[in-house]
Amino acid sequence: TTSTTTTTTTTSTVPGDTCLKTVGCEAAPPAAQFCDAASFTLDCGAERVIKLAGAFYGRLDSDVCVDPLNRPGTTDLETCFLDVDMLVKDRCEGQSSCELQSCNAFVGEDPCVNTYKYLQVDYQCVDVEDLDKPIVCNEPQEPTTTTTATTTATTTEAAT
Repeated sequence: TTSTTTTTTTTSTVPGDTCLKTVGCEAAPPAAQFCDAASFTLDCGAERVIKLAGAFYGRLDSDVCVDPLNRPGTTDLETCFLDVDMLVKDRCEGQSSCELQSCNAFVGEDPCVNTYKYLQVDYQCVDVEDLDKPIVCNEPQEPTTTTTATTTATTTEAAT
């Protein structure tokens, strides 16, 4: 009889970063009636969850999400938006990933008629136990290091 024990140790470090920003552009006509054409995913991987810092749907920057149909004036308005924090929080907070849609039907209204809009989400990927902590964007966070040890035992018996 032979016994072998092997221990493998894996260490991974997730950088402590500031908030992530994800922008989903509105679907252009004729696909605009179908929210699926404007879907995007927030993903924090298997080890962390989404903590929302803020979200809006509308337009605050003429350079973000250029209108793919180049319609005149659709990106000129830079002061129109709908606060969708609660909508995104209810759907994504505490999840490792979630799917969102940048369209009027998803948010429930058109906050900026005749304007090509986008959904912007600012968030951090955090450990589940950190969901209750306040979120601060644009400040470096401490990196998180995880060490996992796996032990495998093998026993071999000689044939008789």
